[in-house]
Parts: sequence; structure tokens; C-alpha cells
Amino acid sequence: MADADLGLARPLWREQALILNFQPARYLHASWLGLLPEGELIGRLREAPRAHPLVSRHLLQAFGLEGRWVEDFSHPWARLALLDGPWLERLLRRLGLALRAGALRQDLGGERMRRLKGTLSQEDWVFLTRETPLLGRIPEFASEPRETDPATRFALIGARYCALHGLGAMETPLVRRLAMKLPRDWAAALDVPRPARPSSLPPLLSKLLRELPAPWIPLFA
Repeated sequence: MADADLGLARPLWREQALILNFQPARYLHASWLGLLPEGELIGRLREAPRAHPLVSRHLLQAFGLEGRWVEDFSHPWARLALLDGPWLERLLRRLGLALRAGALRQDLGGERMRRLKGTLSQEDWVFLTRETPLLGRIPEFASEPRETDPATRFALIGARYCALHGLGAMETPLVRRLAMKLPRDWAAALDVPRPARPSSLPPLLSKLLRELPAPWIPLFA
């Protein structure tokens, strides 16, 4: 991997790019360990920071990523992979909620919404009912996953939307590393025919990225 700025202006962002490339032990979602015969051992070793270099080398080999580095983060779709797993999950879930908000709010006092309120977090419920009307025009998106758990369902809708609108055009090593930060069952939502070239970030996604911690907002400006 070339010693370059990777298309990233700030040291914090470049540090995360190096972690993404070389240190999967620090970000791999635990659900992926089930694919490895030695997954239980790897899980225990991850608890010891001194073992991270060894574990990371093993994970890169196991997932076919050794020598397949991501060196260009100039495109905003590529920069999504620099966010940590919990923030990615939150972003995708809120994107899915926003994409379905119009239809859901039509049933605001109905049984469906009462059930949904009982399963979403208070933060996500407030986002759905009070904040999504402030996001402006919401694009139509028909893709619907089979997952019935509400939080997961909306996250999968968001993941599929991203994959079809530009993320799927990124290089395979980047998309795979991003997927490894998320629950393993979500990976299928990111698996789409690769577009000829990536598009810019959709306006709706750009608005949701403004909720990131302050040091990260300029990354998508």
C-alpha cells in the first residue's frame, strides 16, 4: 500500500483508513467469527490489544483481503467505510426509517405504529415521528427485505439503498471491509450488480450524515 494521504485531509481520517486496511481485529463485528473454525479463539484473542496484529493478519487472510488495500478515499461513498460499526448501523437504520416515513406516518394512530413504537428505541421513534418531516422530499424506494425485526428491517432498507445508489460501485475490498463492521446477515443487502461508476451521495443521506460527531462532518462536506 502506497504511503500517501489517501485523499484524506485530516490525521484522524487517515488513521481510520489505516485501521480499515490493516486492523480488522479492531472493527470486525462479532457475528463474522461464526464463519471461522477458530472463531471462538479469535474472539478471545481480540480482548487482548497486544494480540491485535496477529489476529488482524489472520483475519485478512481468512477473508481474502491480504494485499487488497483501499488507497483512494476521495469519493464520499468510500469514506462511509471509515465510520465505526455502531455509527454505520445507526445511519443505515435512520436512512431506512426516513425512506418509509411517509407511509408509516399515515398510520400514526394505527395498530402497526403502536407495535412499531414498542420495538424502536425512543431515539428512533422521535426521529421517525418528529424529525423525518423536516428532511424535505423523500425519494421513492421499493426494495423490501424479508427481515421482520423492525430495527433490522429498516437498516437493511438503508443498506440496500446505499448499495444501489453508489456504494456498490466501490471496489470490492472496500465494500467487504465496510460489511465486516456490520452484522454478517446484513452483507447480502450490500451485494448488488456493480454500477459502471459511483454517483454522488443522495441528498437524503447527506442530510443524515450531518448528525455525525463534529470531527467527521467535514469528511462529507
